[in-house]
Amino acid sequence: MINRSPRRALIRALRVLDRRSLRGVVSPLLALVMLAGVLVSSPVSAPAAGRLMPMRILSGWSPYWNPDSGPAAIRAMGPLASSVSSFSYSVLGATSIGRRVSLDKYGKMRAAARAARIPFVPSLADATGKLKMQAILADPTTRAAHVNALVTLAVSRGFDGLDLDYEGFAFSDGSATWSTTKPLWTQFIIELAAAMHAEAKLLFVTVPPTYNNNQIRGSGYWVYNLPGIAPHVDRIRIMAYDYSTGRMGPNAPLSWTQKIINYIDANLPPSKVELGVPLYGRDWITGATGTCPAGTKTSGKSTIRTSRAITLAKAKGATPERLTNGEMRFSYTVPVYAPASTTTTSSTTTTEVANTDPAVTDPANTDPATSSTTGTGGSTVAPPADPPLCTVSHTVYYPDMGSTLQKVNQVLNKGLAGVAFFALGYEEAKHFQSLRAAALTVVHAKGVDPIGSWSISATSPGT
Repeated sequence: MINRSPRRALIRALRVLDRRSLRGVVSPLLALVMLAGVLVSSPVSAPAAGRLMPMRILSGWSPYWNPDSGPAAIRAMGPLASSVSSFSYSVLGATSIGRRVSLDKYGKMRAAARAARIPFVPSLADATGKLKMQAILADPTTRAAHVNALVTLAVSRGFDGLDLDYEGFAFSDGSATWSTTKPLWTQFIIELAAAMHAEAKLLFVTVPPTYNNNQIRGSGYWVYNLPGIAPHVDRIRIMAYDYSTGRMGPNAPLSWTQKIINYIDANLPPSKVELGVPLYGRDWITGATGTCPAGTKTSGKSTIRTSRAITLAKAKGATPERLTNGEMRFSYTVPVYAPASTTTTSSTTTTEVANTDPAVTDPANTDPATSSTTGTGGSTVAPPADPPLCTVSHTVYYPDMGSTLQKVNQVLNKGLAGVAFFALGYEEAKHFQSLRAAALTVVHAKGVDPIGSWSISATSPGT
C-alpha cells in the first residue's frame, strides 16, 4: 500500500518541472530520480558512475477492448515509462460513471504500474451527449457534484490520479458554444485540481490541439483554454493525430506536429505537456476497375494498427515508402469475384473511434483497429479460375518506428514532458525495445540527457 506522502512528493516534483523547464535549468537526470522515486517509500539508487539514465518520457492509453496491453506495455517501456492510463471509463452524468474493464484487469495494470514506480491514471471519456457536460458545468451544484464524484472514484479505487478526455465540447457541441463553455471548463478544472491535489491525486487532461490564441476558425480547439488550466493540472496531453479523416493523407504529419509543439512552447510550460502520438494509420479505398458486385465498397477508409499495416504490406508484396511528412505509405489491390464464389471481406469498414468516445461509437466493444478485415486482403477461399469482376485499390498511410523517433525528437527539442501513445498494443514488434535501445545508446548533444538527437537509422523502420 502506497502512503500519501510519496504521492504528494510526486505532485511537488511535477510542479518543480513546470517551474523549471527541462531545457538545461534542471538536470534531466535529477528529474528522472524525482519522478521515478516518489511513488515508493525507499529511495532510488543513483546510477553507476559514468552511466547516464534515460528520462521517463513514454506514456500511453490502454484501451478497454485490449486491457492486457497495459501491463505488457509498461514492462516493454521499462525505464522510459512515465505513467499509464486505462481508456475505460465513461462519464454518463454529473454523478454517474460507467466502467468497461473489470476490477481484476485494473488490478493487474495497477500492479504493473506500481512495480515500474509510475502513476496509474485511468482516463474518463465524456459520454453525456451533446451540450450535456456544458450544462453540468454551468450549474455550481451539479459541477460540485461532478467534482466530488471524480475525486471519490480516484480515492476509493486507489488510483494515482485521473485523466479527463472530455471531447464532446470539441466534436459534438459545435464551435458556436465555445465562448460559453470556455470559462465554465476553466472553473471546473480549477476546482477539480484543488480537490484532487488535496487528496494527493494527479490531474491529467487530454485535449485536441490549439494552434494560436486568436479564437477564430483555424485556431484549433481553443475551448479548452490551455494557458488558463496549465497552472492547475499536472499533465496536458495533446492528441496530435487524426490529421486526415475526410481526405486521404497522413495521420500525423511532422509539419503539423511541429506546429502544435510550437504553440506549446510559446504558451504553456512545455514540461507539463505530452504529445499524443498514434500507433495506427488508415487504409483508404481509392477506387475500383471493372464491374463490382452489388454491395462492394469502392470508397471509404478503415483504421489499421501499425503492426497490422506492416504485416499487410508484406502479405501483399508491397514496399512501403517513407514520405517527407514522416509516415509510411503503400498501395495494394484486392480482386473481387462473383458473390457465389467468395466473401469479399476487404470491403469491410470500421467505426472511427480514435477521436471520439468508444462508449458511444463502439457499442459492440469491438477493437476499432482490428474490426476491419482489410488486413487479410480479399477472399477467404481460393479464387476461382474465372477472372475477377473488379479490382479494388487501396492505399495505406501509417506511422512506424521511424516516424515515432522523429516525433520524439520534436518533443525533446522543445523540452516537453514526453509522448503518450494511442493506443498501447497497436505498436509494431519490438517498438518499445527499439526506443529503449536508442535512448540508452544515443547521448544528447548538450551532454546532459541520454535521449536526444535520434535518427531513423537507429531502428529499422517499415520492417
